[in-house]
Amino acid sequence: MIKENLEKIQNDIRKYGNDNVRLMAVSKTYPEQAVREAQEAGQILFGENRAIEAAKQSVSSPLLETDIRGATDAIINITNDNWFGKTPGTYQHLDMVRRYAIESGLPIIRANFSGISAFVASDGTIISSLPVGMSGVLDGFVWGAHTTQYREIGLNYWMMIILIVSILGTVVFSKIKK
Repeated sequence: MIKENLEKIQNDIRKYGNDNVRLMAVSKTYPEQAVREAQEAGQILFGENRAIEAAKQSVSSPLLETDIRGATDAIINITNDNWFGKTPGTYQHLDMVRRYAIESGLPIIRANFSGISAFVASDGTIISSLPVGMSGVLDGFVWGAHTTQYREIGLNYWMMIILIVSILGTVVFSKIKK
């Protein structure tokens, strides 16, 4: 039964889908034998039956647990802008990457399945890129990593500094106004 269902779904994907569709089988509440049967039938991707758990698993990596203050050479950004569709969102996403390169002082290597892949220098300059909708290979290197105050202090401390300055400014301004 599992093999037949899997074959039907794979045929439908080939018939109606495109090369970007990948089938992930739900395995959480199924017995080991059913999962093994699906695997023997050719299923290779297995996930959870709850979207949040699947999302957590999809980004679960020891590499993602490293604080940016430990980064020394570059940031690798692997992303997919498919959900932006035909909107300016793809370009805004790249602009956010450029700004983050400046803020962190680190060049960024951006691999994007459906948007703009790019090599971004630590000053935010786009060294090379592949435009939206173009498949290909982008080969290059990045340089110019340097320390910035943002990277040394970290986001949380900067937010605390901004909050303290804002409170002090409000107090001083209210006393001057009286």
